[in-house]
Amino acid sequence: MENYQKMEKIGEGTYGVVYKARDLTTPDQRIVALKKIRLEAEDEGVPSTAIREISLLKEMQNENIVRLFNIVHADGHKLYLVFEYLDLDLKKFMEALPVSQGGRGKPLGEGIMDGRQGHMGLGPEMVKKFAYQLIEGVRYCHSHRVLHRDLKPQNLLIDKEGNLKLADFGLARAFGVPLRTYTHEVVTLWYRAPEILLGGRQYSTGVDMWSVGCIFAEMATRKPLFPGDSEIDEIFKIFRVLGTPSEIDWPGVTSFPDFKASFPKWERKDTDDIVSGDGAKILGEHGLDLLENLLVYDPAGRISAKQAVMCQYFTEGKLLQRNSAQTNGGAPYTGNGSVSSSPIEKDLEKSDIDHAIHGKEEEIEHATPNDDSHTSIAQRKTATLSPRLHTVRSHSSQRSYAGADGYTHFNHDDDEKSSHDPSSGDSPDPDSNPFEVEWSSPDDPMSPKSSAWGSDLRKWSIVIILAMSSMCVTCASALYTSTYLQITPYFHISREVATLGLSIFVAGLGLGPMFLSPLSEFYGRRVIYLCAFGMYLIWLIPCALAQNIETMLIARFFDGLAGSAFLSVAGGTIGDMFPRERLSMPMTVYTASPFVGPLVGPVFGGFINYYADWRWSFWTLVIWAGVNWLLIAFFVPETYSPVLLRRKAIKLRKETGDGRWKAPIEVMSRSVTKTVAWSCVRPFQLLFFEQMCLNLCLLSAILLGVLYLFFGAFALVFSHNHNFNLWQQGLTFLGIFVGMVIGTACDPLWRKNYLRLVRNNGGVSEPEFRLPSTILGAVLVPISLFGFGWTTYPWVHWIVPIFFSTIFGIGNIFCFSGIFTFLVECYPLYAASALAANSFARSSFAAAFPLFGTQMYEKACETALQMRL
Repeated sequence: MENYQKMEKIGEGTYGVVYKARDLTTPDQRIVALKKIRLEAEDEGVPSTAIREISLLKEMQNENIVRLFNIVHADGHKLYLVFEYLDLDLKKFMEALPVSQGGRGKPLGEGIMDGRQGHMGLGPEMVKKFAYQLIEGVRYCHSHRVLHRDLKPQNLLIDKEGNLKLADFGLARAFGVPLRTYTHEVVTLWYRAPEILLGGRQYSTGVDMWSVGCIFAEMATRKPLFPGDSEIDEIFKIFRVLGTPSEIDWPGVTSFPDFKASFPKWERKDTDDIVSGDGAKILGEHGLDLLENLLVYDPAGRISAKQAVMCQYFTEGKLLQRNSAQTNGGAPYTGNGSVSSSPIEKDLEKSDIDHAIHGKEEEIEHATPNDDSHTSIAQRKTATLSPRLHTVRSHSSQRSYAGADGYTHFNHDDDEKSSHDPSSGDSPDPDSNPFEVEWSSPDDPMSPKSSAWGSDLRKWSIVIILAMSSMCVTCASALYTSTYLQITPYFHISREVATLGLSIFVAGLGLGPMFLSPLSEFYGRRVIYLCAFGMYLIWLIPCALAQNIETMLIARFFDGLAGSAFLSVAGGTIGDMFPRERLSMPMTVYTASPFVGPLVGPVFGGFINYYADWRWSFWTLVIWAGVNWLLIAFFVPETYSPVLLRRKAIKLRKETGDGRWKAPIEVMSRSVTKTVAWSCVRPFQLLFFEQMCLNLCLLSAILLGVLYLFFGAFALVFSHNHNFNLWQQGLTFLGIFVGMVIGTACDPLWRKNYLRLVRNNGGVSEPEFRLPSTILGAVLVPISLFGFGWTTYPWVHWIVPIFFSTIFGIGNIFCFSGIFTFLVECYPLYAASALAANSFARSSFAAAFPLFGTQMYEKACETALQMRL
């Protein structure tokens, strides 16, 4: 890297950071963009998206596409992509327009305006110029058999001369005829074609042209054409403008997986109404005609990029002559598709594409260096970089952390990127092995997400069973505190030694997920449920029968360890059963259950230990856990897709007699030992080297530690100051419980706020949009603690500190819900590791705080009393 001098960081993504830098090898020391891709372990290699972007950009040299100058492999673990530097994208360009021109008047960064003074308007000619350059860049891509699949204003960069260029090819794909099956989780929502929104997986160049149409309209009107909040809202916004499609205007539309006959019926608006007023004037008659051809429902009837660059909107001026050498000749587009084609484009004409859509189904192809079917793109340019490039790491999600810089790409759950990952639950890549088993369709009766697998009643029954089981595990931590008054004289121990039983159980809860949760990737969720929850049940029995404190402490540790494995896996089952648009409510219900457990424990623990022997606290848990284990055994099936695909492969081998049918989990090369080892190392890497993760984990840890401090505080406050007996003390925890219920019930409000932030950000989601609830919670928690502390005196009614404990419960849930979702979205590749790091930090503090809590309160009371005297 001695040839490049970094100047400043301009963006950050999952796999690396983008810097502004000087190229010291050029006479003028030109400014470039350095995209640093961090390479992880030797056996993991380069991200598949980086391989894809490198291979495609090295093949495509066009003035309307951001240039990739060089690839540098440095320091043995860093890969640098050297790009042409452009500091302005179309979104910022439009936002910088004066309010009088439909913009927002947002100031650009320092230096961006240098040399641009004559290129900052967006009148009719500039719109035409940008549209032509956009379509010409897309035409070049399509002529080289490349789909961009993420066209949006943020990925269109503008140089100092006012020329527009395509950037960010992280989601791009090489394609051929007949068409293959691709993921439908591509293209930012506002620019996503209707065939993708309706669940189609066989698509071609039309998806890019739909995005071009949306961008074209946005340049004219200065506002997004279809700014949907969700997939269904996006579909309805399109239908309201273009009319609800039918088999007449879109043959085959009713066969799409997500098309419903019950969709509202809207009439189509005129094109003039779509971009009425100044927008229609900017586009003119021929521009409106082009827009109408771009926004055709049927992909087979949608105008192609080659036809679009030859249309009358461009040929009536001088733009066509500017790049005449690149258009491959031909007559202007007349609406009938009669345009001459170069040899490489002839097999991509509408008739061939339409035939391919209805022809043989083939699955996705990965642009890896070892893909012989596309050596011109995937192998030729990357094979010489480094031996490590031959190992491609496939993951399910990418995002840009710092923002839209045009070089890093955003969060898309791309099935193609995770198809080799057994933990993703997605379909495999049959190009690598045509006998790898996959789901036959989204409605495959063996797929837990399909309606054929089970009704909503069945799925919600499973959610309730898992939530009650999780509550049972965490309840065991706090229920133990109700036994202190009886076990301290029985075992002849001090209160501090008795508290070890609480701390060591919570320590087991924190350590277990790192070692035990990865086992579900190999053996499935049901095995973990039955074994882990069964061991949790078994280790409760020694607690109930313990004759000394040593037995109690050992049993408590292994009890927490076994219970933690269940907690770390159960959330995955919820995600297995519900599609993303319906996941919020069941996940909220389940997520709240582990936090409710510690509050329920003292409630009925107080009654048990007031009226019966302390051993009945554990016998009650044994009964509860036993009933839950039976419910799990009889009513909770396996939901982990790789394991279910293995069963499907076994069935196919038996039915066909062909032993070549294999599920991805049967052929994966990862070992159990290595997977467990990585699951132990990576959480600590995130915890100690990622500042954001560290800060949020510390906040989570303090919050849970304070919650466990309340177990000692409530006993002192309500027994000493208000003369509550044991069961009355237990009921005081209902204040925090009510607060957590209120906090959980506020989830729809935070969801609405999240959608508003996404909408204001041009449809792009950022992890920080999940943190407003945490910010409010972080304010409510100290207010509640101060309020609780100043109202614990005997002369203050007991309901007042309970009221403040309710506020603490609300703040607690607000903080945790925001932190959890932030970690998952900020570290999508390592979400499990980020949550494991959070769990370890929380459990460490929750285990330690009770050990000094009582002494701290007592000393504080003595000090306060001395000061009063």
